[in-house]
Amino acid sequence: MTKNCLKCSKEFQTYQSKNQKYCCKRCVGIGRRKRIEKICQYCKKTYFVLYCHADSKFCSHVCYSKNMEGETREPCPQYVKDKISKANSGEGNGMYGKKAWNSGTIGLSKANSGSFKKGHISWCKNKKGIHFSSRTEFKKGEHCSIKTEFKKGHYLSEEAMKKQRATRLLSDKCRGKNNCNWKGGITPLRTIIWKSFQYQAWRLSIFERDKFLCQMPNCNKTERILNAHHIKEFNKIMEENNIKSLKDAINCAELWDIANGITLCKTCHRRIRGKELQYAPLFQQIINLQSS
Repeated sequence: MTKNCLKCSKEFQTYQSKNQKYCCKRCVGIGRRKRIEKICQYCKKTYFVLYCHADSKFCSHVCYSKNMEGETREPCPQYVKDKISKANSGEGNGMYGKKAWNSGTIGLSKANSGSFKKGHISWCKNKKGIHFSSRTEFKKGEHCSIKTEFKKGHYLSEEAMKKQRATRLLSDKCRGKNNCNWKGGITPLRTIIWKSFQYQAWRLSIFERDKFLCQMPNCNKTERILNAHHIKEFNKIMEENNIKSLKDAINCAELWDIANGITLCKTCHRRIRGKELQYAPLFQQIINLQSS
């Protein structure tokens, strides 16, 4: 569906399920924050500033520096310098009547209590290899505890195996609706689909077809994190096929079509966000070339 941006009144495409009001991030920032619209004195462009910067005259440091080119600032007159020096001298100075922290210590150095003195003998001199305590020393081949040590070829007893099985069964019973922290299934449907086995298999098959490489042209292919991108958008498929549960998603053949997916790195996937319809013909052409 088409909507008009609340800030720039530009038309943009969005889904009915999304409560989108602005066309881009710039309009979101301008629309949500209370800013003042001003005109730059150098380039005559409009820019927005916060209320605390209401007295600004230029849109950037570049415009400010270009505006100051050729202008020479007048040096500070001598009477102003004298005035400042008089104000900071005598009782006007913050250090008036106080002693400096290092007065009388010039040329002297404080002896460190922990430093070695001349003729001092270290406590560990000529004591190499001597064990001071039988409790703290390491004894090669000695086992500290029979319970904690590793036993090669040791298997669990039948009682221990029964305990493990009982705990696993108990954990299975406490999942989903049987759990005390169950909140009625608040996990979004798209998250449930993404975590399903079918989606992971579809994603892996696309990576294998594309040889685990980003298919975006002019990509340096150095990004390690890869994403499986839907050429026909995921939300659009869900709306058209009226998918309202995981069972509906598994039965939908269009959702698991390998020809509808392409491998993109994390950086390229972020770059095309909001421009999926523009890149769809390019991606379809790349897949057709691979299959031919």
